Amino acid sequence: MVKAKTWILKKHFEGFPKESNFELREEVLPELQDGDVLVEAVYLSVDPYMSLTALYGLEEVCKIQPGETILVNAAAGAVGAMVGQICKIKGCKVVGSAGGDDKVAYLKELGFDEAFDYKTVPSLEETLKNASPAGYDCYFENVGGPFFTAALKNMKPGGRIAVCGAIATYNDTTPQMCPYPHHEIITRQLKMEGFMAAFDNALKNAGNKLVVVDFTATWCGPCQMIGPVFKALSEKPENANVVFLKVDVDDAQDVAASCDIKCMPTFHFYKNGKKIDEFSGSNNAKLEEKINMHK
Repeated sequence: MVKAKTWILKKHFEGFPKESNFELREEVLPELQDGDVLVEAVYLSVDPYMSLTALYGLEEVCKIQPGETILVNAAAGAVGAMVGQICKIKGCKVVGSAGGDDKVAYLKELGFDEAFDYKTVPSLEETLKNASPAGYDCYFENVGGPFFTAALKNMKPGGRIAVCGAIATYNDTTPQMCPYPHHEIITRQLKMEGFMAAFDNALKNAGNKLVVVDFTATWCGPCQMIGPVFKALSEKPENANVVFLKVDVDDAQDVAASCDIKCMPTFHFYKNGKKIDEFSGSNNAKLEEKINMHK
């Protein structure tokens, strides 16, 4: 018998999450079947999404070139750390920001050319200018807020910006107000593009197959009720040419916001990258009916 610990979201939160919103539970894992592999997560995740997100943003959005200077914030995070290492492999200079001396030291260990603690510098704009007086060719944006405003003022003409996230705003109960960026974007002729690599790539790779997306949450009772039905439908031989995806709205807030998800469970149906149908609610019969209708 193998036991594992798992974090459960007890109560959905507003604003910044508290420890009381979560519970660490111990559960017994099912016995391995033929072809199964038991993997121990030594670090937080064994999911490769961090590398894919970093690579997509740098190569497909920013189109980085050797010798260019790249700025990345939240650089000690899962995606940001990958961004920095890929930039160095590609022959770029990379400047990263993080919160805390230990994180800054970590960035230097990874090979970042410049790294600073954004919480302690007297001026973000001046710090960015000192780290790269000539400016930045590309900016991998993970934070938003005042950092975004300061970064725009240090971009080179024709610079490219990959907007991956906005962690500074995710838990706000009221929207942040910041200076309007249009003047900097226009006068510097900047290109800025948002992206959701994993989700977009999954839709693209599906081609003309039907893609069924279950927008779910661990704290949602109806989601847990229909979850096994969704899994069973994905395993039916007659659905072999249907792609089934699950999106946790708490883990992928950017995807949920982009898809305008207002309640769970919600099911979206895609073909050739375009949404063709949707419905909300834990309705087993309707889910199967929609799949049969569109596949």
